[in-house]
Amino acid sequence: MKTTLIRALALILVLAWPAAAWSGEAIFDGVERVVAVGDVHGSLDQARAILAEAGLIDDDENWSGGKTHLVFVGDLLDRGDDGREAVELARRLQEQSRAAGGRVHVLMGNHEAMNLTRDLRYVSAGAYADFAGGVNEKERKKQLKRYQQLRRSEGSRKELEAAFAENFPPGFFARGRAMSAGGEIGEWLLGLPLAVKINGVVFCHGGISPALAVEGLDALNRRNREELERWLDALAVLEEAGVVNPLMQLPDILGLARRINEDPGVRVSEEVSKAAETIYAGKQYLALSSDGPLWHRDYALKDAAEVEATLRAVLETLEAHTMVIGHTPVESGRVTSRFGGALLRADVAMWKDGGARAIEWVRGELRVVDAEDGSQQAPDPADGN
Repeated sequence: MKTTLIRALALILVLAWPAAAWSGEAIFDGVERVVAVGDVHGSLDQARAILAEAGLIDDDENWSGGKTHLVFVGDLLDRGDDGREAVELARRLQEQSRAAGGRVHVLMGNHEAMNLTRDLRYVSAGAYADFAGGVNEKERKKQLKRYQQLRRSEGSRKELEAAFAENFPPGFFARGRAMSAGGEIGEWLLGLPLAVKINGVVFCHGGISPALAVEGLDALNRRNREELERWLDALAVLEEAGVVNPLMQLPDILGLARRINEDPGVRVSEEVSKAAETIYAGKQYLALSSDGPLWHRDYALKDAAEVEATLRAVLETLEAHTMVIGHTPVESGRVTSRFGGALLRADVAMWKDGGARAIEWVRGELRVVDAEDGSQQAPDPADGN
């Protein structure tokens, strides 16, 4: 009964918002104008500034880009305070751009995957406060009591109450529900693609390895969603069994799954055991693996002699000429190119006040748009290529 109710509520939420971001299309050709924006990380003012400078939003923050394809290269969330508003803006522009004949492609970044799987290391106080209007005092009292019972050997009742307030600020549980698989934001996150290709340019958050490139972009996008759904279904089993509670974050959940898998003294049902196996195996999934497409840093950081040939082989496999990535901030805060333009790094560290810049192609001509001074120029070549 509980599962049925959860699924029904999830359906209502999905119908209340625009459809999931990925429609099953990963390859687009013949697009006259393309704009790419790197990691926003909750820096709403910076995002607004570059979208306005690129002529993609009007004074009311509605789509004004016509048939342009806009790509957010992942990581709308975390670090900055305005992740919720950044998501709302991206979702609204998705709907409006389609009506105008354009597209807004929001790619999954590692921070979107982190929020889906309760890895909350980079959530700011302001991001929790954004959800404080949905605070349920009865729920907070229930979780406080649970926390005090679990930690009773670690301090007095008053000390534990203070620790609870610090670790689980108002908005923590409401935000968790919103980011869950059936939540108003989580269901949308789950539908984000890993990568798209437009006019021969591959866009992804971290980078695609040769072993993954042979699968093709459509297959990788499908596989990622299937893996995350499998992981989140397993989490739901552990929650319904009372094994996982709302206080637990990813390290706690992984530790518990490992114990269930490896400690013969832990006795659980077969269903819980299989769910724990899935949770622990998830470390090798596309969205969670340290060398997967959301976490890959080789093309951004390693010497050209080590990775240029690899990148070019990947581009050949994908029938592309350029890859655009985010994830690894450029220290200068400027869009940079490597390997003669085969790689473009779009993460200009907006969240560090590194400025707001976007990459633009108009009929194949490449330039960088700068929101600070309105200039347009070529990407900076990286030192040592």
